[in-house]
Amino acid sequence: MLFRSLDDRARGSVMNSAEYESNTCLKQKESAFKQKLKPKRLPVYDAPAAAGAALPLLTDDYAMDWAENAPDDASFGIKIRGDSMIPVIENGAVVWVKKQSTLEPGEIGIFILNGESLCKRLEYRNGGCYLISENSAYNPIRIYDTDELHVAGRVILQ
Repeated sequence: MLFRSLDDRARGSVMNSAEYESNTCLKQKESAFKQKLKPKRLPVYDAPAAAGAALPLLTDDYAMDWAENAPDDASFGIKIRGDSMIPVIENGAVVWVKKQSTLEPGEIGIFILNGESLCKRLEYRNGGCYLISENSAYNPIRIYDTDELHVAGRVILQ
């Protein structure tokens, strides 16, 4: 109602202001979107983590790669070898990992167990700590007091 009561000059001024504000808002949204998609370089370990039998631990054998699809909180990527985490993680997939030293029960992580790397789900049951495969063909791995277990990080599922 107010707009209709304005003369042509005032209407033109309002329209110019509205167009300017609209373009500014659009540019800000576009900039934020591009920032989200901005690829970053992350280490991707060539020595895979096992989803099955354990493999030698994470080493300095990695390539810095452009991680266009990596989540913002990813610290590194690692190639998964084996079928024990199917259907959640496929054999040969690169998973993104947030480096951290602890996990909550139920989270999937990269573990170093007695010097070998594994990709498993952490669970506590019957008073014990277990590393669990998603594939029911694999038995849970019980962690004993004599084992040396380190968490390399939490797998970030997308």
